[in-house]
Amino acid sequence: MSLILEALRKSEAERRRAVVPDLLAEPAVATPIATTTPQRWPWIAGGLAIAALLTWFAMRGRAPAPIEVAPVVQAPVAEQPVRAAAEDATPRPAPALRKPIVVAPPAPAKPEPVAATPAPPPRLEPKPMPAPAPVAIDMTPRVSDLGSEERKQLPPLKLSMHMWNDVSAQRFVIIDGTRLRVGDRLGAVVVADILPDGVLLDWNGRELKLPLR
Repeated sequence: MSLILEALRKSEAERRRAVVPDLLAEPAVATPIATTTPQRWPWIAGGLAIAALLTWFAMRGRAPAPIEVAPVVQAPVAEQPVRAAAEDATPRPAPALRKPIVVAPPAPAKPEPVAATPAPPPRLEPKPMPAPAPVAIDMTPRVSDLGSEERKQLPPLKLSMHMWNDVSAQRFVIIDGTRLRVGDRLGAVVVADILPDGVLLDWNGRELKLPLR
């Protein structure tokens, strides 16, 4: 390649010298222009052909670089000890068979106890109602039961107020406008007792009842 470049440079220099005049040189006398100009293309073509030949020879002279093949390194085979081989040759005992898992059947469901029917409560016979206490019939004659002749012998006996209490000392009545207690006398009659429903009078040893109504 360097030869080709050198030939091209020389050809270019010659062309410039032929075309560009020297500025410092004296102007030459005009000479008649030749009718024919020199042809430079044959020179350029010849230089290129020479350069191509030189390049071809240079490429041919170079031998291809040998391809280095890396040697394959085999890994060393480890020798197994004889003891290991003997152990491998020894028959191994068969694994113990696992005992089958026995699943107990589920216990039968116990029947739920039937709730005992409660015994009916004993029938209570109605007790006979006690007989009502006999009502004491007051047989004491009333003042109004007296005859007209007997009634004239007694005072009017008009009961205007009646006060009865559990405490006998607090009992009193007002008869004919007179306040009387048990034992008091009004004319021919004596207040024998003050009852819840009237006054018990004593007339000459004869009991008479003066009711509230």
